[in-house]
This record gives sequence, C-alpha cells and structure tokens, in this order.
Amino acid sequence: MSNFDGRLAEAMDRALMDLDTNTFTPEESEAATRALERLHKINHDRQQLELEYVKNKLEENKQLLEQTKAEQQFAAERKDRTIRHVIEAAGIVLPIGFYWTWMRRGFKFEETGAVTSTTFRNLISKFRLTK
Repeated sequence: MSNFDGRLAEAMDRALMDLDTNTFTPEESEAATRALERLHKINHDRQQLELEYVKNKLEENKQLLEQTKAEQQFAAERKDRTIRHVIEAAGIVLPIGFYWTWMRRGFKFEETGAVTSTTFRNLISKFRLTK
C-alpha cells in the first residue's frame, strides 16, 4: 500500500469516527458527510484509474505478445520459402549439370570418330528437363 493509500484510509477512518462520536449541528454534520463523500469519491476514482492502468498494461502486453508471435511466424515462413526455393532450384540445376557432364564425356569419346554409338545421335531430343 502506498503512502497516499494509507493517508487516504486514515482520513476516511477519522471522518467516520468523528461522525460516530461527535454530536454536530446539522450544518457541521452535513459538512462532515460531504467531506467523507469527497474522500470516498477520491478513493473510488483512484481505484478506477488503477484498474484502467492495469487493463492498459495487459492490453499492451497482449499486443507485444501478438507482435512477437507474428514476427516468429513470419521468420518461420521465410525460412520455409527459402528452403523450398533452394530445393526447386536444385531440382532444375542438378539434372542439367548431370546431362551436361554426360554429354561432354560422350562427345569427347566420339570426338576421335573411332567408335560411334547410337546413344548420342538423338540424345538432346530425349532429355527431359521438366519435372
């Protein structure tokens, strides 16, 4: 309990005790009652402000949590996209590299013309570079 809360509670207790123990004239009694009402209103307003502050803090924390979650999800999606693109690129580049190496070796073999094979005659038309 803060110092203000303690002092406010003391003032309210004192005002209640004064109303209970003292005999006032009607004007004094009305003034003491109004003072107690003001103290109660101050206490109520303070509690409402404190509740509003807590609600704002909770909302702020909730938004921060949602933002962090969204950032993590975006990072995971980005990583998945990158991996998918790399796999797709490898699916294109590796077969082309294989075919290029195979053709280079085959044409080097037939370069001398000593032996010709049917393997390399229509080889290019038989390659399928699609999925």
